[in-house]
Amino acid sequence: MTPRHRAFELSPSAAKVELSGDRPSRRLKLLIRQEGVQKRYDRSQKLFRKGDAASHVVLVEDGIVAITNGLPCGQRQILDFIFSDTMIAPALSPGEPNHFTAECLTATTVSVLSLSSVQRILAVEPELNLAMLDMIFAMLDGVYARLSSVVCSDGTHRIAFLLAYLYEAQAARTPVGRKEGLPIKQVDLAAAVGISAPHLNQIIKKLKCQGLIETNKGKIKVMDIAGLIDLAESGSFRSQ
Repeated sequence: MTPRHRAFELSPSAAKVELSGDRPSRRLKLLIRQEGVQKRYDRSQKLFRKGDAASHVVLVEDGIVAITNGLPCGQRQILDFIFSDTMIAPALSPGEPNHFTAECLTATTVSVLSLSSVQRILAVEPELNLAMLDMIFAMLDGVYARLSSVVCSDGTHRIAFLLAYLYEAQAARTPVGRKEGLPIKQVDLAAAVGISAPHLNQIIKKLKCQGLIETNKGKIKVMDIAGLIDLAESGSFRSQ
């Protein structure tokens, strides 16, 4: 079996799945669902915005959410992708400025619980502080993987890495994800790896010619995950 790139060993998808099995995380998610409110958002709607006063912890029930940041040049940068059964806390104290923006990339269902309610729960069940720390470390791990793939590779390398990461993250949550494909628009892929739309289109065409992916009705289906990982590691296409 082909050895995986170090970034795949640090894959936030694997980290979040592992953390979600911990008892404190399961307990906190249960309380968010029991005491919180469920909401439905459309694509492009914001769960919260950077700089606004933090008020809630969010548990993504289904859909895909992007953690984003605005660059000085005005461009939107995607730092990480959040999938189902994952908690997001933009800050740890009520009223503290949100450290990032959370934007729905698909129709998304979330459960939300106020930070004040979370603090009340933590005062009664202090062991759940571990779940909050796990959530923070998982998000930092995701941002690290994104940034490490951007600064250490060219556009082809970055797109291959990102698609393999998204495939693994989605497949880890539901086997159906492998068949349905990734419902992420190309403009979001470009924002995640820092390349232009025309450059991304060229890479997508090459990936399709290599039989690594297919595109259909706005979705990208990974056809050869081993080949995609090989490309992410080498940064070069196989000879035909």
